[in-house]
Amino acid sequence: MDFIRTEKNGVVLFQVALSRATVKEAKDFKDILMEDINLGKQNIVIDFSSCEFIDSTFLGVIVTSQKKAIESLKQSNIKKYIEHINNALKKYNETSNNNININ
Repeated sequence: MDFIRTEKNGVVLFQVALSRATVKEAKDFKDILMEDINLGKQNIVIDFSSCEFIDSTFLGVIVTSQKKAIESLKQSNIKKYIEHINNALKKYNETSNNNININ
């Protein structure tokens, strides 16, 4: 197995068990990594301690995956913020004579 995935206490650890991480393995790793990112996993660690060489395509997978994770995190925080505002408005409307709506 080239990529060993473990999860403990909310941290996903990927051990890249390759001496050379190259274009040949990049797509498979991207698919596996993106699965966790798309599930909203926020604490992902990639262990390259077994690698002696990482090519530019494999590094590109890391960079694009990081960008996707940051984008997902921003969207998640925006949704939480909107939920917070809606809950605050609901409480305000319940305790006052004024009604404020956000659609």
